[in-house]
Amino acid sequence: MATLDFSQFRAEDGSNTKRRIQGIYTGPASYAAAGDPFTAAEAKLGQIDHINFGIAINAANTATRLLIYDVTNAIVRWYVPDTGAEVAGTTDLSTFTARFEAIGR
Repeated sequence: MATLDFSQFRAEDGSNTKRRIQGIYTGPASYAAAGDPFTAAEAKLGQIDHINFGIAINAANTATRLLIYDVTNAIVRWYVPDTGAEVAGTTDLSTFTARFEAIGR
């Protein structure tokens, strides 16, 4: 499972009736072929209405990955930008981090 870091950001930002959370998403040590679980509770929300990930960059700044949130299944899918292919199962993504913003209630 991926890890989330909220310590580098201010407290949650309210937008009318929605809550906005920002954090840093670090990839899992072993990527599940069906996607990495990501629940609203992990994002400090009761429900995710929208989530946006920045481009994930590895610690050496030599590789990038794209992250897409599958709302229906509450999972994050990782893709290789050069090929458009989903990252293979069991791949270690723990050196990749991406900023994210989640909006919900």
